[in-house]
Amino acid sequence: MGANDNLSGMAICYGIALYYRLSENRPRNTEVWINAYGCEEIGSKGSKFFVKKYFNAIKKAKVINLDMVGYKNSPVLIHKSEILGLVKMDYNLIDLINKIAKNLNIKTKICSSKAYTDSLSFSRKQISTVSMSSMPQSSKELYYHTRNDVIENLDFKNLVNVYKICIDLIKTIDE
Repeated sequence: MGANDNLSGMAICYGIALYYRLSENRPRNTEVWINAYGCEEIGSKGSKFFVKKYFNAIKKAKVINLDMVGYKNSPVLIHKSEILGLVKMDYNLIDLINKIAKNLNIKTKICSSKAYTDSLSFSRKQISTVSMSSMPQSSKELYYHTRNDVIENLDFKNLVNVYKICIDLIKTIDE
């Protein structure tokens, strides 16, 4: 089903779109783009194409990539790098997200990702980016890319927490 990988990220994006469609919530100084990309598992082809096509419009953007944010028994993970530290994320953006989470009393953990996310495509072009996810503490609880990636295995508290972080992050950037 892909409930966590990656419908959980899409659910957050949908919630953000609903929030910002209301005129009283719209940022005054910030343009918000909500995107979804295909083919992440086979080389981030969708996000690579997006970056290439829209580079001039997004080169000064702040990109927040949400990937598998619904794991149970996991804090919200803020990735400082990917694939064994070879691809770096924006440390200023990481600090800002972490501060927002602390103000909201949301448990986070700054760590490296052992895999690729769509942030890779942006980072390689020096566009400010960071990925957020959640992963289980034990490999016995891994279920993504299996038939067990179903809605019943999601932690909706993590989804709500990531949503809150994203809304506050956009407000902070807008100010």
